[in-house]
Amino acid sequence: MKMISKFNLFIAVCMLSSMFAIEDPTGVCATGAEFDPYGGTAFQAAVVATWEDSNEAEGCGGDEVEDCDGTGECWPASWVGDGFPDCNDQQYGADLTCYVCDGGDCPESDPGCGGDGTTGGTTGGTDGGTSDCEDCELDWSAYGSECCDTAWDEFGIDCATLESTYGWDCSGCNCPGDGAAECGDGNCTGDETYETCPEDCNAPGECADDEVADCDESGECWTAGWIGDGFPDCNDQQYGADLCCYDLDGGDCTEEQCDGDDSTDGGGTTGGTTGGGSSDCDDCEFDWTAYGSECCDTAWTDFGIDCATLLANYGWDCAGCSCPGDAAGNGGGNADVSDLLVFEGINYASKNEPTSILPNKALMMNAVDVRDLQDQEAPQDRSINAAVHYSCDACLDGGPWEYTWSTSTATGATGFTVYGFDYGAEVSIDVTLSSNTSGETSNTVGPVSCLAGDADTQECTEGGGGNCADGDANGDEQVNVLDIVAIVNVILGGDDSELTGCADTNGDGDLNVLDIVAIVNVILGDGRSADATSVELNKDSNSLSMSANGYIGGIQMTLSHGEGFVLDLTDDAMVADYATLGTTTTLVIVKPESDKLFVANSDFVITDMIVANSQGAMDVAYAPQTISLSKAYPNPFNPSTTISMNLHQDGFASVKVYNLMGQQVAVLAEANMTANSYSFTWDANDVPSGVYMVKAESAGHVATEKVMLVK
Repeated sequence: MKMISKFNLFIAVCMLSSMFAIEDPTGVCATGAEFDPYGGTAFQAAVVATWEDSNEAEGCGGDEVEDCDGTGECWPASWVGDGFPDCNDQQYGADLTCYVCDGGDCPESDPGCGGDGTTGGTTGGTDGGTSDCEDCELDWSAYGSECCDTAWDEFGIDCATLESTYGWDCSGCNCPGDGAAECGDGNCTGDETYETCPEDCNAPGECADDEVADCDESGECWTAGWIGDGFPDCNDQQYGADLCCYDLDGGDCTEEQCDGDDSTDGGGTTGGTTGGGSSDCDDCEFDWTAYGSECCDTAWTDFGIDCATLLANYGWDCAGCSCPGDAAGNGGGNADVSDLLVFEGINYASKNEPTSILPNKALMMNAVDVRDLQDQEAPQDRSINAAVHYSCDACLDGGPWEYTWSTSTATGATGFTVYGFDYGAEVSIDVTLSSNTSGETSNTVGPVSCLAGDADTQECTEGGGGNCADGDANGDEQVNVLDIVAIVNVILGGDDSELTGCADTNGDGDLNVLDIVAIVNVILGDGRSADATSVELNKDSNSLSMSANGYIGGIQMTLSHGEGFVLDLTDDAMVADYATLGTTTTLVIVKPESDKLFVANSDFVITDMIVANSQGAMDVAYAPQTISLSKAYPNPFNPSTTISMNLHQDGFASVKVYNLMGQQVAVLAEANMTANSYSFTWDANDVPSGVYMVKAESAGHVATEKVMLVK
């Protein structure tokens, strides 16, 4: 189609040196979605990454020029005078009229060139544009149609699809295609067909009043306004259409470009034998594409991408081509360019599929196929760019996968979409911002995860740490014990809103004692003893101690216990603190100097723990008494009492009640259990008054408690 966005052209970025500080992205989210690249029903499992960027546009690189609309966007300097009109209407996304009317590509009547503004259209119908778009708040786009209402007229895509699938904003538009299907209203919508509603729908092969049929007799219909519009729709079908039979495309084509009978046999699709195209493509069976280069051989000349790469990564068909880049000694070619996009599964050179697909912002810039585009970068259009990293353990044909795309940071507002994952697979994303001119980068924010294809799953992280040093958790531009205390407070359940993105010192996406140990390493430098290589925890009744053969940087534990639990933590540490919520306690001890860690007022079970030296988490030897029972309450009782069991290791356990003759009278529990604290209530309505024994067993260990029933 004609709407070839210049996002598809090669963007060269010159890296300059500056002291620009890059703020971290904020509001980084991963959201499950379904994405249909064709606007029909072929939905695929997708994951959308969104983020916010507070960085100011820092200016353009050496090979770029700034947009004349004052937005600060940067575009390749080569776009000035390249034959594509980058005028005030921003047909291709850019306004370059302040550069001598885009090097002569724009008419002097254009508003940006001092004209009367009759072709404006960037402010919602009040400054030019067509009357069809006057109601739309945003009445221009660089992607094939002026606004949402004209997109319906020209391509049959309704507002709901434009917004949900392609990221357009249709605020204020009439959206004629979104209403319920009503035969006779002049719109062929919903499930209406020619057979069910000939009043609204054209017969197969017929075109609407404002459309014309393709001269290649394929049955395709194109906007009548394309005739004589200055774009040559000739036999080579550079823009997807052959309109030669309409007075040489209204004079846009020469007789040579419409030579022979090609106007009726699909010109340009059978190599250089049917006229049109450059001689470099004569040998290729398919000598045209809408994606940056005429054929495979010219793609090597223009972009340094060889036939093997075009075939493997971009889905092109290079049958018959000379393929000079594939010869030995030519170095091959797999440049990171964005000019040779293939819409999922469609080889436009073959002309076997309809080309009436609307190239737009979502398809051309904001969405990529997980399989097709792994060896190229998404387009960039600003000096601040985003590296969006996707990864999973099993999301592509059941296997692991990861890749990083570089895209415009502005993409974060509408969402960067990767589609083609396995449905229901967990996919993670993280985002890093960088300067296109200085090379400075932000901290990486994330990962956050969701399920591909499931719109009900989303995970977000606030980020926003700025260009801080690793470990500067509180953002005071220093790394010290205050940062440790800030992280400890969050681990123990405090507010994390004041933490910077630099609190995750080791960058693993979790905030825990390992980040604290990394900060301690920064504070102490080399002034610490040798790391421990082994550590053992020893539980003696209600106390816990540690035996290690070297430096321990930090300990984090989660304890399960009964009500009224109190800890006495060691004072011999850089920081030691705990918090209890109900029957669960979390504790952190930083750089302990004593073997004694804490004493409790009652029994407990360690349900989770991290013990780390300066290098990270260690394997811990821990073999406590396997099972214990708390005192029953009430005791004496009538008719029921409650008793708690602490199971210190996973395994089979039983809790039973016996009378003094050794006869079993009740079974409170008998199953495989995980290490934790459990509470059981014995209802003794069916047994007489007397003394009974509650007996707990696991892994050869036994614990008993005496209870008295008084009726």
